[in-house]
Amino acid sequence: MSTEISLIHKLTPSCLTENSRELEQLLCAEEINTDELLEKVQERDKLIQDYLSSFQEKVQDEEKKAYINKEIEVNDKLLKVTKGHLAEQKQKLLGFVRGKNAVSRYK
Repeated sequence: MSTEISLIHKLTPSCLTENSRELEQLLCAEEINTDELLEKVQERDKLIQDYLSSFQEKVQDEEKKAYINKEIEVNDKLLKVTKGHLAEQKQKLLGFVRGKNAVSRYK
């Protein structure tokens, strides 16, 4: 399942841009390397947490809220795409198991 997804928005900090591009490439691949995907998602989480902690309290409150809202949108897209991949993999596995069972019956 090849999927186009954009994880970069106008408020994406430079520290997160490379990770976002790598995730986009992983998600567009025909076969997804789930170990690499998990590693990149965990890295993304750490980068976002570090970036959020860099905001000074109260001074940049509106900018922080705007960034958080954009990241929620991006995370929703990421969740939707990964759930789609999960459903596709479940269907493939189910087909494989059914095929294996059919072969076993006709041996």
